[in-house]
Amino acid sequence: MRANGHNLCVLFLLFEILIGQTLAIRFRWPWQKEGKLPVISINSKIGTIDQYIEKYDLLVKPGYRTDKDFRQKVEAALRKVAAPPQALNTYAVESSFLGCVAFEVTTEQGSRDAISKVRNKFKNKLSKPILVLSDPYAIENGGDIYESWKNAPWTIPESETIPRSFSNGSDPYSGVAMWETSGDLGLDIGLSSPPPPRHLRLRDPNHQQENGRSPASAFNIDQVPVVADWYSGSFPEMRQISQPPGLHEDQVAKFGQLANAFWNYKEGGKGQVVYVLDTGFDHLHQELMDVEFGDWIMASYFPTDEKGGRLTSLNHGTHGTMVTSKVAGRTLGAAREAKIIPVLFSSGRTGLGRGAVIAIIDGFAKIYDHIRGVNNKSNCIVNVSLGSTVEYWQDVFLWNRVGFGASREIMEHYRKAMYYILKELNLLRNAILVIGAGNEFDIEVNGMPAIFGGDFEFSKRTVVVGGTDSDGYNYFQKSHFVRVWAPAANLTLPCEPSGPAFGERIASARRNLSAPMVAGVLATMLSAGVPIDKVVKHMYSLAYPRVKGGPRVLYNGISTSQWHW
Repeated sequence: MRANGHNLCVLFLLFEILIGQTLAIRFRWPWQKEGKLPVISINSKIGTIDQYIEKYDLLVKPGYRTDKDFRQKVEAALRKVAAPPQALNTYAVESSFLGCVAFEVTTEQGSRDAISKVRNKFKNKLSKPILVLSDPYAIENGGDIYESWKNAPWTIPESETIPRSFSNGSDPYSGVAMWETSGDLGLDIGLSSPPPPRHLRLRDPNHQQENGRSPASAFNIDQVPVVADWYSGSFPEMRQISQPPGLHEDQVAKFGQLANAFWNYKEGGKGQVVYVLDTGFDHLHQELMDVEFGDWIMASYFPTDEKGGRLTSLNHGTHGTMVTSKVAGRTLGAAREAKIIPVLFSSGRTGLGRGAVIAIIDGFAKIYDHIRGVNNKSNCIVNVSLGSTVEYWQDVFLWNRVGFGASREIMEHYRKAMYYILKELNLLRNAILVIGAGNEFDIEVNGMPAIFGGDFEFSKRTVVVGGTDSDGYNYFQKSHFVRVWAPAANLTLPCEPSGPAFGERIASARRNLSAPMVAGVLATMLSAGVPIDKVVKHMYSLAYPRVKGGPRVLYNGISTSQWHW
């Protein structure tokens, strides 16, 4: 028996040494300390998904962001420790106008000490290095970090949505998308069909009773042509943002079907530019096929070279499509004539978790440069339907648990970098920033960049948008600086066009998509003639509660006096 037991132990050891190393897998035995990272000796390979690398952020401290000599020295030092090819694995997060706010570097595995030595050369000018990606750690904890499409909790299998198909010889990149028909227009154009609301939202009859004159008369936009869309009006969230104060039932009795339309300014955001900082844009989706897209901006490095390498949840694979549809979609958006500038911040290497905040900061820097360099004579709205959550920071702290600074210090470095760029963005006379308050249920705003809305520097040009439920009450995060809400529950959304979740219905319970609705309405007000320095205040003045005691919900200002056949 002793001999058999000895032989069994030898076999297990041989399995770990030979088989485990060959497959680049390391198992944790009972005597191994929890949290110890396995040692895997595999060379990095750029452009693949099976490399073993680490990625670090180093934030530049204020006072050194515009120092070009300092930037060159840091890049030279980082290239010496970067994975090959070194020139591609170092990246400066910078604006050509505002300077460099951070560096990212991808290294071989086990480079903590080397990165720390580089930082020590510039100790008073750089933050401590922050680990945002480690492949071995991902292997060891993959079940917690990455979520598969198959198990995504927000897909509903019992969907009636008609999936996208393509004609013979065509593909998703040919520009010719073919659809099956079901007899239901809502399904044929590729939209989900949320459950109908229990009842129509009642308007508080005692709030802002109309006197027959449009609230927009101060800017003479009550004389601007308006149009009615009855199909869009069939979606409650669309009808709600154009419905004047007063009971809907009374308006139906007086105006008939005119009360069931979505009323919009005819210009529909024409001449306005909306930047959408997000991920997962499908410009071939039927809902977006009429949208005028401008330049496509890629934030972060390696934005697309490793797409598909990381399992990305359905939420992020379609999020940009959903947001854009709520700004300028052919049936779900208000600003259908606006120009959309997609700004993709997702790195193909790190996915959307680790490293997301620095990619968002890079997106803001690129937006700032693009507005000043390309659209300096156009009205620009920047939509941000994202932010850092408590869970995100917990993950970052976990990854940096070995001697890399206190959690508050890590957050503060990122906060200062983001604040610096957004403050400058708010100083642009032709720009407005629209940010979602957050996706948590009925708690105070606590994520970046929404938290900046409480700062005086952001009060005039930054709009933080809350979300309401089907009854008109607050649904998502709130704060004293949230001054406008928009519908955020049971929304109609574009369906996923491809992938394992092909054609599934998408529920909206965990997404606050109220910000793009506000961005779209602001664009229509601008195209109707409201000056950009007055439009935010004007929009706030029009918002009103849809139920007694509810928050002030978005309203575009088109009154019943403008309704016509």
